[in-house]
Amino acid sequence: HASAYIVVPDDPDVAPKDALKLGEYTIELGSMTTLADQRSEEFYTPEENNPKLGYVPHLQIREGHIYDAHSTMPTHRDFFRMDAYVRTGKPLLSVPKQLNKCGQEVTPGAIINFHKQPIKFVPTRKLELWLSCRGMSTGDMDRTQMEGMVDRLLQNEVGALPAFVLRGGGAYVATCILEFDDEEAVDWMKGDIALSEIRGEKCSCVDNKDFMIEVFSNTHNAKRKRCLKHLKSGSFDLLDIKVSSNLKSKLMPTENFFVIEFSCAPSQKGLGSEGKVYSLRLSFREVDGRWILVPTPYSLCACPVGVLNSCAHRGGGLLLVWAIRNCFAGSELSELCKLLPPDIHSVASQLQMIHYIYPAPYSLDCCIEYKIKREAKSKIQSDDETDINDET
Repeated sequence: HASAYIVVPDDPDVAPKDALKLGEYTIELGSMTTLADQRSEEFYTPEENNPKLGYVPHLQIREGHIYDAHSTMPTHRDFFRMDAYVRTGKPLLSVPKQLNKCGQEVTPGAIINFHKQPIKFVPTRKLELWLSCRGMSTGDMDRTQMEGMVDRLLQNEVGALPAFVLRGGGAYVATCILEFDDEEAVDWMKGDIALSEIRGEKCSCVDNKDFMIEVFSNTHNAKRKRCLKHLKSGSFDLLDIKVSSNLKSKLMPTENFFVIEFSCAPSQKGLGSEGKVYSLRLSFREVDGRWILVPTPYSLCACPVGVLNSCAHRGGGLLLVWAIRNCFAGSELSELCKLLPPDIHSVASQLQMIHYIYPAPYSLDCCIEYKIKREAKSKIQSDDETDINDET
């Protein structure tokens, strides 16, 4: 059998796994059979004419004259804990962490020296990781498009996002980029208090016509139409709106953010989407004495588009904030719920009488509708027969 490191508990009555957790163990070189009589270095020492399987680290290291007889040799425990390399006895050093230009730790592989390894020679998988760490999804890209995107980001000096911002693949940005300092700092305001905060100075940029034109001019017509539909079709549950001024970000630790959180129904509503909502946040901060809307990743939606760019849900949220400030400035929450469309999911979950939608079976309306359909069908058949006779 090949050699192996055996965990020998200091207390014979303790299992090796438990001894390992407690740190009360020694490491011996032994056979993979773990038999006590096969735990000796001599059992594995290669003989001149009959070399046996196995590798005794400190013997081989001594033979390589890396350490002399008076040097402090690493123990089996050091090798087992990977504090030292079994081939040289030298301390094992961790790979240096990659940092972006702001000194923040990034995902390993987010930094590539393209001067040493040109883009065309970098494996596709490494380029995908490099792009995803900069908020770019590569799902539909071929190799040529990928190389072009990398070159474009390099020209614009787009840096890698910090590791704590990303969640999984596809560069999905985590909502925890804004979080409370601790549990005691959690301070969400709801109801009329939240409406009062939204109508305050912190959201005043929404009233600026030039700002709103700039926001919506960057989207195509179909998305602008969906933004308005979210407002008019009840995609937002007004009772779920909450705001806070206590959220902090590791990206801007000294800044104070005002955050509005919504729940928004998806644009595509149908079977399978019952009750589904996306978590949406709009973040504002003060710059030079005035409050501005902060873009991604501070303001973001949990939908696939909203984690990277402005989506229709975020646009609908901005319109809702504008409407609360300008169209319903004096309305309380109870009154606002009556003036704005109700939550679409609450409406869809209500029972509806069938005869309100379709005529009841065997009713006079049903008989008239059936008679009209039957006469129309017989007329179409008679016209088809007439056309056939005319052709013959």
